[in-house]
Amino acid sequence: MSVIAWLQQLTLERIMEPQNWRPRLDDHRAKLSRLVVCLFFCSSTCLAQVATKPAEKHHDKDLETSYEVNAAIARGDNDQARRDLGAASNDYSKAVNLSRPLPDRYCLLKAEALQKLADVLNAEKKSEQAEVLLKECVTVLEQVPETAGLQLGLALFDLESQYGGTQQVDKAADTAVRAVGFYRKCIATGDESGRVCDRRLADVQGLMGCVFFLAGRFSESEPWLQSVIARDDDQVRPEVMLVSLQAYTKLMFQNGKILESARIAHRTEEFRRKHPEAARAAGETP
Repeated sequence: MSVIAWLQQLTLERIMEPQNWRPRLDDHRAKLSRLVVCLFFCSSTCLAQVATKPAEKHHDKDLETSYEVNAAIARGDNDQARRDLGAASNDYSKAVNLSRPLPDRYCLLKAEALQKLADVLNAEKKSEQAEVLLKECVTVLEQVPETAGLQLGLALFDLESQYGGTQQVDKAADTAVRAVGFYRKCIATGDESGRVCDRRLADVQGLMGCVFFLAGRFSESEPWLQSVIARDDDQVRPEVMLVSLQAYTKLMFQNGKILESARIAHRTEEFRRKHPEAARAAGETP
């Protein structure tokens, strides 16, 4: 495996398997340290060869910068664990600034830094700054969709959530349509990622339905919610299904469809009983 391929795998593990990242962190650092030693403290012959090849020298500089970005992200993660948002913001900002000049092959690392800084800014009630970063994240990933993979869909969902949370309903809807297009194209490929994409598509639809519902735009809300509740329960994340069922029950009642409302309300109670963790995730109290 090449150095670049290994480093990109490291970044993918951080993004896609955060629950497994910490136990492997020391191993990754050890491997990366050995790579840095090999690359930057090699023999004088090796250094002479690199000096005669500017492209290789620049390649090594990119690798060194990506290491610094990962280190800044790791410090920001530790700051977050200590609930020191100010320090986390500083470290993630450093990661973002360092990553911006990197070439497109580092798009996943760039996106991770942008996303983490946006999360902190949202926690600090700086939603406008967070929105700018999330839009940049989407742009970075859209430039190299083959490398970005499923991360582009997640970035679109995050931007949809940002717009929805700040009551920019039309922008949320436009972003949701883009996300739906992305996931439908993924599903159509028929490969192993199709099942993941189908489940994430339900996340996009459920969120948009709730955003329209909370904005009082009920007619626009209905098709989005209906696309979620029409699925089998095990095809949707429990918390997404629960809030979609609840909103759709109220929507049917408001539309005067009393029997349909009662039917969905019964299904909602059955679902809540089977998935108490979904009720807790949705903020309900026992």
